[in-house]
Amino acid sequence: MRRVFFILLTMVFVLSFFFLDPLKNAKKREAEKLYKVSAYEENYLKASDTHQIFYELSGSPKGIPVFVLQTDPGLPVFKKLKTFFNPHDFLVVTFDQRGSGMSLPPGEIKKNTTQDIISDMEKLRAHLKLDKIILFGGFWGAGIALLYAENYPENVRGMVLWSCFTGTSDEIANIYYGSAEQFFPEAHKKLLQGLDNSSKSSLPEILTNGLLKMNFKSRDQYTEKWIEYWLTITGSTPQFNPLSGLNKAQKYAFALIENFYMANRCFLKADPVLDNIAKIEDKPVFIINGRYDVIAPSDRAAVINRHLKNSKLVIIDNKGHWPDSDDMKKAIAKGLKFVRSSAGK
Repeated sequence: MRRVFFILLTMVFVLSFFFLDPLKNAKKREAEKLYKVSAYEENYLKASDTHQIFYELSGSPKGIPVFVLQTDPGLPVFKKLKTFFNPHDFLVVTFDQRGSGMSLPPGEIKKNTTQDIISDMEKLRAHLKLDKIILFGGFWGAGIALLYAENYPENVRGMVLWSCFTGTSDEIANIYYGSAEQFFPEAHKKLLQGLDNSSKSSLPEILTNGLLKMNFKSRDQYTEKWIEYWLTITGSTPQFNPLSGLNKAQKYAFALIENFYMANRCFLKADPVLDNIAKIEDKPVFIINGRYDVIAPSDRAAVINRHLKNSKLVIIDNKGHWPDSDDMKKAIAKGLKFVRSSAGK
């Protein structure tokens, strides 16, 4: 009898090894999985008398709506960011900010402010007849998500944010003079070479003025300077490069709009995110930051996390700016699960 018992116990152990372990591995693979997410609708929304914004809908029309936001002013949403979302579960909404990507007219900076981005998001949500939405954004996209949520808290289910940047003076200075210069002195020196800095303007103002010159050769030079610098300080790689696929005009629009925004302190006063954060203190918010993110240090993410009651902060060791590692993928999957469960779905 004893022998039979041990034989049965051994069989249970062996079977658990073959069936339970693969099940565990399958769940792990699912958490790290990237999905193929294709657009089923591409269209334009009239945002003003001047601007039409281009938007895409991907995934399931009946899925949980999520707005995937741009990482920088003037930069279209990087297509790889859509691959974090299971197309059977989510309706993925992306749009190009005024003047950027495929929005019309290209490179237009008139009537192009942070407040306009927030207004356009709300117009698009209403146009699509969506109820509460999840916001997914990195760097400037994280700032836009927080600002939109504070303006329209009733329309937000929750947020998954990474590499937080909210447009304060200190954060902007960090890109042009601070950590970026300290960690990448060669790139910073190269950026400064040949700039027209005869005035006492700030670096983003000098770059904006250079990009607005009527001399197209000069514009090209300033565009190339900014893009080379930006690719370096953000740690972009051939595998994760948000500028890949952009044409010359779109790259120029990105360089112009980003520096135009930074020169105008992102059209924000003081610290509006923290000033109004009480409006969203109960929203489920999952924040991710690479420990070695040079242009979006994790201290800003920590400050935002401390002001929210229903927020989680995950710092990813040995990672920088982009969500391009297995640890970042797993953190995003965990964040989406947290927001969905906290929001009751």
